[in-house]
Formats: sequence, C-alpha cells, structure tokens
Amino acid sequence: MADIKLEEKPAGRRWRVGTLTYTQGQLVNVFFWLLWGDFCLNVMEQVIPRLVPLQLGKLGASNALIAVLTVSIFSAMNWVMNPVISTWSDRHRGPRGRRIPFMLWPTPALAFFVIMVGFATNVGGYILHRWPGAAEGMRHGFVFVLRGTGGLPPAAQMGIGMIAVALVLYKFFDEFPQCVYYYIWADVIPKEVMGRFTSYFRVVAALGGMAFNQWVVGYADTYPQAVYLGCGLLYLFAFLLMSMIVKEGEYPPPPEKQGDVGKTVWVWVKECYGNLYYWKFYAVYSCFRWVWMPFNALLIVYAEKGVGMTAKEFGKKMVWAQGAQVVIFMLAGPIVDRFHPVRVGVAGFAAMMVAGVLGFFFTTGPMWFGVWVVVAFAAIALYQGSLVSLGPVLLPRARYGQFCAATMMVVESGVMVLSWVCGRVMDVMGDRYLWMWMAGCSGLGVLATMVLYRAWRSEGGDLNYVAPGGFDTEIPCVVKATQ
Repeated sequence: MADIKLEEKPAGRRWRVGTLTYTQGQLVNVFFWLLWGDFCLNVMEQVIPRLVPLQLGKLGASNALIAVLTVSIFSAMNWVMNPVISTWSDRHRGPRGRRIPFMLWPTPALAFFVIMVGFATNVGGYILHRWPGAAEGMRHGFVFVLRGTGGLPPAAQMGIGMIAVALVLYKFFDEFPQCVYYYIWADVIPKEVMGRFTSYFRVVAALGGMAFNQWVVGYADTYPQAVYLGCGLLYLFAFLLMSMIVKEGEYPPPPEKQGDVGKTVWVWVKECYGNLYYWKFYAVYSCFRWVWMPFNALLIVYAEKGVGMTAKEFGKKMVWAQGAQVVIFMLAGPIVDRFHPVRVGVAGFAAMMVAGVLGFFFTTGPMWFGVWVVVAFAAIALYQGSLVSLGPVLLPRARYGQFCAATMMVVESGVMVLSWVCGRVMDVMGDRYLWMWMAGCSGLGVLATMVLYRAWRSEGGDLNYVAPGGFDTEIPCVVKATQ
C-alpha cells in the first residue's frame, strides 16, 4: 500500500494516499460512492441468510443441512479462492487499478446467479417433470451435501439440490468482489479518517439491512422470486456504477515472481504464517466470524421454529436491532480512532458474551426474543466498529490482500466445521442454544483480543507501531497533520 501524507495547500486541507490527492469535496465523493455500493451490496446479501434458510426449511432440510449449504460450502470456496484472488489483485496492474477489475467484471454473472437462487425450485420442478428420476441422481451426485435427504419427497430433494447448485455458482462469482472490496479502502481512503469511514460503512450496512427487513423480507413467503430479482438488479446497477466512478491511484511494481509455483506458494505461506504475531490477529478475527456466521444464518430459523414467528414478524424485530446498530456505529468511529480498535474490540467481545448469556436464559417468547436480539446486535455493532479498522491498522499495507487472504483461510477452516456443529447442536439440544454458541465463542474472543493487545504493545503500540516482518519498508509511511 502506498504512503499516506497530509500536506497544506493554499486552497485548503488536502489528503493524499499514494498518488491520489483529495480536496474535502473529492474525499466526500469517494466516501459517497463506496458507501452507496456497500448499501446495495448489503441489501443483496440479506437475501441469502434470510430467504434461503426459509426456502430450505420449507423443503424439510435440517438445521445442520441449512448451515452446510449457507455457511460451510461458502467457507470452503472462500478457503480455496480467497488467497488466489487476493494475491492476484495485490500483483495486478491495469488501467482500472488493481482492485476495481475484480469488482467490475464478475458483477453481471453474480447478479444473474443471485436471481437464479430464487428460481432454483422452479427450475428443479421443471427438470423433475421432464425427467422423473432426476431427483435420485441429484441426491447421489451430491451425496455429501445432501446426505440425510433420502426420506424427503423427490420434489423436495430436487429443490434442495437445485438451490445448492445455484448457491455454488452464485458464490463463485461473489468471491471476486467480496475478496477485494474491503482491500480498496486501504488504497483510496486516508488512514487518518479510516475509523470514521468504517463507522459510516457499518451505518450504511445496517441501513441496508433495515431497508430489507422493513420492506422486503415480508414478501419472502409470498413473492420470493420477485425479491431475488429486485435485489439482483439493484446490485448490478450499483456496483457497475461504483466501479466506473471510483478511481485508484498508481502503485509500485509488484514483487518479483519467485520462479516456480511451489516456491511462490512456500514464500506466501512463510510470509503469512511464519510470524506468531499474525496468528494472534487471525485468532481474534476467527472468533468473531465463528460467532457471526452461524448466528446470522440460523437466527431466522430459530425465530420461526423455536419462537413461532413469521418472516414478517422477524423482519420487524430486525429493523429495531439494526436501528440500534446505526446508533452504535455512529458513535464507534471517533471512539475507535481515539482508543484504537484493539482496545475497543475487548469491550465488544465482552458485550457479545453477556448478550448471549442473557438471550439464552431470558428468551421466553417473541417479545423477549426481540429484546435480546436488539441487545445482541448492539453488542455485535460495537465489535464490528473496531473489527473493520483492525486490518488496515495492523496488517502490512504492501501485502494487505495477501494477509487478508491468509486470515480468511484460518477463519474459514473453522467455519466449515463449526457452522455444521452449531446447527447440529440446535437440532439435538434445542434452537435456543444458538445464544450459548454466541456466548462461548465471544468469551474466547475476549481472551484472544487481550493476547493480541499485549503483542501490539510490544511492537510499538499507539505511537511507534510498524507491522512486523519488514514488508512496508519499501513504501514508507509519512503522516503530517496540517490545516
């Protein structure tokens, strides 16, 4: 990542990130388009964890199978694709930059397959009508994923199988923008306003979720195809426009290739996993994802099966929960900038742990479910407000995508298994144990963040921190605050 330099100009304050220089108005413009793209991205992304579990549940899928199809498979794909795409984008040099091409070109296919997820059961019904034996072939072809569906009617087996196929194709194209969207922040957002930007980012994400839950999720039972179609087209329009308008600067030449593939992979592994310090960062990030991924995917299933709520009632509760997040995110930006995301992260994990315990013991019906969901999402917002700033301030900027990919490989290694475990726990012990899952993983997060905090202090702390490994020595960082 390029250096960051603030300098005084006669026309007023200017921000510089590498070869990019912003006036106040230009910086606001970059904020706007990145946040607008994020708003539409979050509206689209609400479809999978909110509607797909309902679709699968209606077809007779267990909680464990829902977790596998909506979390574990995605994690496995991310584990394989993320390091390739991330490192590729670090090394890519082109007229549109090194990140934008990975968001721009896959967008049409991604939008198409989002829509196809909504029509998967329709396609499955047509195939079954034309070829009655297709369901049995589908189940045997996907024996690992669809294990346990043999007792379901052929229409249900075929529907689950087609949803699985559509989800895999969706996720394949989704990996490209998902891998690099967050990396572009380090390339176009000045470090001294990163905390504020990430807090606005979280606010916009919460507003996108609120919009979906207020006006869209209520149609999940009656017009699911229309929901998928609308969200897919919104995403297509927003991301194409954002990718055309936001501009990257110029970058130093990429690191020289190491020769054969084996040596390149070995260097990558050694750089990312050879320093114990970064394992402490990976552990902190992992604990949150191990809470969030199964909790977010299975919460609507818990609401429907365990509490007896409809999708529309659940959506109204989520509007309140995400409204609470907006307030927390607005407050979190300046707090994170002042106290550092590592310190705020300890408080966030502790709040999530308390919320999980309270939800487990005191959720007795729809009203109290709503209360504890609001408390839980407020706690999650406090932690997320620190998490999005954690990578940009701790990881080497010259290898930012590479280290993010290494982080996700550790994260997804756990998510692939633990999401199924969480679903299985709910199947065997009861849906409300989703709360205890949150409490347990968050408690581990408190311990992991305290260990990272001590390591960060030993590397220089607030005033003298430099990412270990010497990766950023080729791109010195100079910061001068002027007005």
